[in-house]
Amino acid sequence: MPSCSSIDRATLLAWMREYVATGSAGRASRRAKRRLLKPFQELYEELNPGHTILESLRNSVFLQDWLFHVRLLSAATVRGRLGCLKGFTRWLFDQGRVDDNVLAYVDVSRAAEHREIPAIVLQDNLQREIAGFEATLLNYSGPQILDNMLSSIRDIYGQHGEVQERTPT
Repeated sequence: MPSCSSIDRATLLAWMREYVATGSAGRASRRAKRRLLKPFQELYEELNPGHTILESLRNSVFLQDWLFHVRLLSAATVRGRLGCLKGFTRWLFDQGRVDDNVLAYVDVSRAAEHREIPAIVLQDNLQREIAGFEATLLNYSGPQILDNMLSSIRDIYGQHGEVQERTPT
């Protein structure tokens, strides 16, 4: 997977078009997505010439700056725009096109109402590893769940970890 800094504007715009075309959304909804996503990239390019918004997916600095730029808009408008960007970045993450998605940790309604986003910085590839671990946990079922979970924990932390086995009561 290419790093976010190596993804050029043309690729990003192609991904935006692909995202807008996906799903069961109607024609009006696709137009709304396109109309809502483009301003994020334009503002990011204005503030960071030669770069794409994908470079901002590791921390919340750009989102905090963006909230300042839209401070005069209604909470509903901010919610809609931020929700659209969150959907796009979630889609990119789910497609495996980016390793990080800071928006996964942002409450869109709270950000729109209070006009603040917490300072968030993601560690290298940790979010992708957590998503893989969560998917592994979902595969466990039945009476072996405790053994399977302990086995996964041992795999992650190695045999040297101090994991003590307990039987359910």
